[in-house]
Parts: sequence; structure tokens; C-alpha cells
Amino acid sequence: MIREQVSIRYQMLPTWYTIFAEWAGAGTPILRPLWYHNLDDKKAYEHTDDHFLVGESILVRAVTEVDAKAKRIEVYLPPGEWFDFWDDKAPPRSGGHSISVPLHAGHVPVFVRGGAILFKRMRRRRSAGAMAADPYTIVAYGQQASGHVYIDDGDSHEYHDGAFIYDRLAFDGASLRSEPGPALPAFGLARGMPNLPERHFRVERAVFVGLPRRPVSARLTGPGGEPELLQVTTEAASGNGHTATVKKPTGLLGARWSLDLVF
Repeated sequence: MIREQVSIRYQMLPTWYTIFAEWAGAGTPILRPLWYHNLDDKKAYEHTDDHFLVGESILVRAVTEVDAKAKRIEVYLPPGEWFDFWDDKAPPRSGGHSISVPLHAGHVPVFVRGGAILFKRMRRRRSAGAMAADPYTIVAYGQQASGHVYIDDGDSHEYHDGAFIYDRLAFDGASLRSEPGPALPAFGLARGMPNLPERHFRVERAVFVGLPRRPVSARLTGPGGEPELLQVTTEAASGNGHTATVKKPTGLLGARWSLDLVF
């Protein structure tokens, strides 16, 4: 159980690193109360002591010693659509009210806001340094989603001179596109890292959670303009949704490309 939680922590390092970079470069908080993005959500103020957001899109329900004695726990989800972080086959939950979920011995309840894109590195390693050249996994939640990823060499201060990547990825229900993100006020515009090998920026897979339709294939179009046909593995989720995975799409973070699902 402990090993699994440590593995999740390492898998999520690209997302954690991005959130911390946005704090350092733009001043956005790392941990946020539920009402942070919607001051009119009066119910959110009632859960300040036991709920919080990591970044904009990850909701965590803390479990106290008293809570742990029960078999189920109440989780308040702000308005919108929310996906179970631990089970990408579960149907999305509608927010604006509390839901009852079973307590799990191995983890606390965590939900991801529909419309978010998270970045992971899925290979098990013994340290963050050993992951430096590992490829990325992109996970999009919902029919439309967007997110940012920040990458630097993890070692020097060259990011002050623009030696970093800050990309925005957006999914419109059929196409996932990668493009340069906005400037981070404290760092300026990303200028890339031409001195690092391309293997540091590879995308190993793209996962689409909560698709209403089942894709049959995918095409990746890179800077050269020649589309590459890719295979898609699709699993039926609870309800009428689908989770689709595109493996080895050959896209590089820090470059412009589009991954188009074919239905």
C-alpha cells in the first residue's frame, strides 16, 4: 500500500512541478480552498477544514482519525463535472452538492475537475533523477479539456534566461493540440531547451477519459505536416462513456502538433 502511494507521487511529478513553477513564475497558489475559483459557491465555505484543491483541478478530501472509523465519507464537489482520480472507468459526478463515497484503506478520496489535463510519468523509478529522460503520459478529462506543462533541466538556473518549456495543450472533443503557453511573469516566454536530447520531451501515451463516443484510430500531425496513423485502445466505462488510450504518438512537448481522434 505504501509503495503504491509512493509510486503515484512519482508518477504525478510533472503535474506537481508545473504547479510549483506556476506559483514561482505567476504567483498562483499551490494549495487552494474549494471556493478559490468560485467565490459565489457558498457551500464550499463549509468545507474549508477538510477539503482542498491542489492547483486548479485536483480536489482532495482529507480523512481525519474520526472519519477513518466509518465505512463511507461525504465529499463536497463544487459545480461542474468531476472524475474519480483512482478509477478512470467510473462515470463522472456532477458537482454542486456532497456525495457519499466508500473509504479506501489505501488512499483518500481524490477527484479531478472535468476539463483538466494532467501530465504524468508512469515508469517506476527509484528517484526523481532517474526519471529525467522518461516519456510523458497526457491524461485529458472530459469532452473538452486544457492544461499546461512546465519543463526545465531540473538542475540549473537557466530557466531565468528562458531555458524552459511551458506548453498549453487543449482538447476539443476530437483533437488534442500542443502549442506554446503564455509568458510566466517572473520568467518571461519559454525559449525551449535545444541543448537537451529530444528523448526528454517524448510523449509515451495520451489517455482520454470520459469520451461519449468510441474512437477507432488516431492521426498525429507534427511540424512536418505529414499525418501518422496510430492505434487506439478503448475501454468502456461505467455508464455510456469510454476511456481511450493512444500509445507512442511520437509528439514532443515543446513542439507544435495535433493528435486527432477518428470516430
